[in-house]
Amino acid sequence: MALTDVLMYILPAFIVMMAMFFVTKRFLDRDANIRMTEARKEAHKTLVPLKLQAYERLCIFLERISPISLLPRTLTHGMSAARLRSDLVNAINSEFEHNVSQQIYVTADAWQSVRNAKEETIHLIHNAYDKTPDSSNGIELSRSIYELISKSGTVPSESALNILRAEAGKLI
Repeated sequence: MALTDVLMYILPAFIVMMAMFFVTKRFLDRDANIRMTEARKEAHKTLVPLKLQAYERLCIFLERISPISLLPRTLTHGMSAARLRSDLVNAINSEFEHNVSQQIYVTADAWQSVRNAKEETIHLIHNAYDKTPDSSNGIELSRSIYELISKSGTVPSESALNILRAEAGKLI
């Protein structure tokens, strides 16, 4: 009979304790989910402007390395074709190095398109240089670059710009 008396007291206490445990656990889980949702919203508020800024900086980079924009900034009077080619490639690489950290804020596809545009632009410059005579000056090289762009109908950075614009539009 002593065992049944002990069970009469312990069993209800155990049931109440288990009920309190599950109610408390459910409350704490719900509270943790609310806090996590709020933290995500706050992180989103901070991260979206950074991502948009990265897309903006990469668009500026692509515009700056476009031969149409780069040639007038780089070409000086009396410059040789070899010097112009070197200065153009150095300017592109310098701009790229300045913006390389932006890759953490954009998608892998967007970053790859930026890298491809950079490489295609350098390739275009080298191709134009190879088509000019050895004694050419910078003006002749720039003319050759413009002719290659004219034949292709587009600058190498155009497709990367379209990708960046589309992805940035999804963030808004």
